[in-house]
Amino acid sequence: MLRKTSHSSVAAVDQSQIDDLESKASAAQSRLNESICPKCKQIISIHAWTKVSLSTMAEKVGTSLSDLYLMGYQIPTAIAHATGESVNSKMEEGEDGLWTYRMNSSREREQALCVGHNLLLQLLGRQNEHFGYGLEDFLVPRFEAYRRVWSTSSQTPLSNTSGG
Repeated sequence: MLRKTSHSSVAAVDQSQIDDLESKASAAQSRLNESICPKCKQIISIHAWTKVSLSTMAEKVGTSLSDLYLMGYQIPTAIAHATGESVNSKMEEGEDGLWTYRMNSSREREQALCVGHNLLLQLLGRQNEHFGYGLEDFLVPRFEAYRRVWSTSSQTPLSNTSGG
């Protein structure tokens, strides 16, 4: 169903236009969610570009990525969306006992930078390994620098990096 935002905008569009748009939207959604099986020629539903979950894909790549799944995907996704968890994570109790918005997000920024740095190194390492670029001499010092830079951080998933 189309979302109606105001009475004046609804009044400007006649019901046949709304019905036509809703019908086209429904038909497009049906085409998006269906495909035909090449073996049995039956209609199959498609809910994503792959039947494999993101966590399963990360596990197939290896523990270096699956270990980052929680901090690099699940937690940021939960916090980015308007959920009870996201609201609670941004609140703190003040000295007066009242709850207020937590203005200091340095912990989250540090975690995002650390995990992003790790993921970038993982990506470069995997591409080097897969395509045989021969960049080990270039990558190993960067993995070592990652460990050195983030070794004092409580947010560092140090065990998840390797030299390629």
